[in-house]
Amino acid sequence: MKQERRHGRRLLEIGKDILIAVLVLVNVTLAIMCLPTKTLTQTKWLASVLRPFAGLFGLNEAELTYTAPATGSAFIGAAQPIAVTLSTETGRQTAQYEFAALDTLYGQYGGLLAQALESAEAPQACAESEFYKALRGPGAAFCFPGEISPAVLGAWLNVRAPEGAAAQWYLLALDGETVRLYLLGDGCYRAQTALSAETLAAELSAAVPDGSFFAFEADEASYSALDPLSLISASSAAVCTGLGTNPCDARFISALATRIGINPYGDARFVGNDGTTSFTETGLRLRVSAQGRIELQILQPDARFQSTTADALGRIEAARSLISSLTGDSYGEARVYLQSYREDGQSAVCTFGYYLSGIEVSPRGGGIEIRFDGTQITNASVLYRSYTVTSAPAPLLPAAQAAACLPKGGTLRLLYAENTGGELAAGWQTE
Repeated sequence: MKQERRHGRRLLEIGKDILIAVLVLVNVTLAIMCLPTKTLTQTKWLASVLRPFAGLFGLNEAELTYTAPATGSAFIGAAQPIAVTLSTETGRQTAQYEFAALDTLYGQYGGLLAQALESAEAPQACAESEFYKALRGPGAAFCFPGEISPAVLGAWLNVRAPEGAAAQWYLLALDGETVRLYLLGDGCYRAQTALSAETLAAELSAAVPDGSFFAFEADEASYSALDPLSLISASSAAVCTGLGTNPCDARFISALATRIGINPYGDARFVGNDGTTSFTETGLRLRVSAQGRIELQILQPDARFQSTTADALGRIEAARSLISSLTGDSYGEARVYLQSYREDGQSAVCTFGYYLSGIEVSPRGGGIEIRFDGTQITNASVLYRSYTVTSAPAPLLPAAQAAACLPKGGTLRLLYAENTGGELAAGWQTE
């Protein structure tokens, strides 16, 4: 009898423990359901733990994919777009020609792009007219400095994306109950995603139309001959002039040689009559011109200047790492973005450019180029500059007048041109 009582008490205690555990689990579940979606997706351990149980919280797995907040230095030189534009039933909101506005808008919508990429099916070719039709409807579009593949963009956004053709424009468009992803580069592609239309629509409801528009959406005849994707926004009115300087003084050059493994004070150093400083070591050749052009040649296999893989992502990351070593990532108020990646057999070339306030800088003497043979970097050519924005407004033609001056099919966009004194003048692209 006593043994039966003890057994009964034991079962009762176990039952109480189970009930307490269930109540705790219910409370935790309710607490999590009260958290904002951004908290769930931008807290790495939480997104990872909850993802298998996404259905319990009224979400799908794509919406519980961890995405680091898309603001600040985490994306500088990588996944940062040069334009973000939102389309709603009441109008369009656009961020371009201003880093602060771009960072803010990309911080709000970059996570959705990551979720769409992570859950996207394999991209399928489609007509370009379908892209433009989707661009008119509710959605969020991102323009990058150059064409990058979904796999590379996904890696920068901390998600695994499907392989696909490189694109400069990435568009999230409402498509029934889900979101469709469009890619536009040399070709046009689309992919269905698991991102819910409700999630994107909720974010778009916060958009504030600012009068921006694409050339193909304009009623004015002056825009009809332009590249349809010329994006006209009010932010161009606030553009200021800028200044550029050459940071390559003697102290910098000595430190640079040391960083790449060359003794800056030995017999390997030579200064020419034109002010170019040269170093020659076994397997390495370094030249820094008086204008700030850094030329590094790797003459034999060197593990310090290699990519981990011979694909686009591996090479681009190796190129970015080398540029960081050569410059210290110190560009004043400017940023350096990937502009193109081209490969031909075992060879590949990565080009990068300077952007100040989201506007491309066209410096005298070219930009930045890194060359590969397989995984080995063979040559790096970097015009090292530091740029700042002045308080002087840039005198610009109104967009409609500038559009009338462009040849048919021209793209209406702003560029900074640098003169011999380092002054930056902002103007509309003319070619």
